[in-house]
Amino acid sequence: MNDDYESFVPTQADIRPESASWFLDEGDDGAYLTIEVECESLEDKDNEALLDDYVHVAVEWFPLPGNNVDAIVGKRLQSNIFGEPAEPTLSIDGAHWRYDHATVEILKHNGDDLTVRMEFSGDIDGTDLDSFTCEVTATR
Repeated sequence: MNDDYESFVPTQADIRPESASWFLDEGDDGAYLTIEVECESLEDKDNEALLDDYVHVAVEWFPLPGNNVDAIVGKRLQSNIFGEPAEPTLSIDGAHWRYDHATVEILKHNGDDLTVRMEFSGDIDGTDLDSFTCEVTATR
């Protein structure tokens, strides 16, 4: 990590998806959707790596109505308090920040690919990035 990291404050422009995956956890009480997004590495003005690690966006444990992804295409899932039910997080260089609100809109499902738009807001842990949006096609 270079010295710029200590004063680093993320912006919407730093959330540049590179790859994404999704999966379902199925249990006795239903199915839960998790989406994980790896973003491009961040560079400083001299094109040197700003961070040793990565920028990672995830939303975990979203209850899936009907236990079927196809049933929610075109719909929005919402969580308004961290952990109730979903856990939206932003990770930068291994440090994790939580968000109160997450909205996941399922835009398209085609085989193993799931195209989603995720909106996070309500920065709990002080990243100074109060909200951001990320649209990706995730692969199962």
